Amino acid sequence: MEIISSFRREGREQGRREGCLEGKREILTYQTQNRLGSMSDAATGKLDKLTSRQLNALAVELLSIQSISEVEEWLSKR
Repeated sequence: MEIISSFRREGREQGRREGCLEGKREILTYQTQNRLGSMSDAATGKLDKLTSRQLNALAVELLSIQSISEVEEWLSKR
């Protein structure tokens, strides 16, 4: 029973981490689209591969970014 409980805990924790990443991606995509317009498919693909730390950095950058091309340039460097 201990092993099963351990696997369940690990599974829940992994699910939480993945859910958190997906939520960050969704918010950043929404904010970008509302403020600057839609990203290219390539940029969206790159955003989908960012780590949590990189997503946090992008969130800060979005405060000063003025165009969708700046977002895409930022993503191309990651």
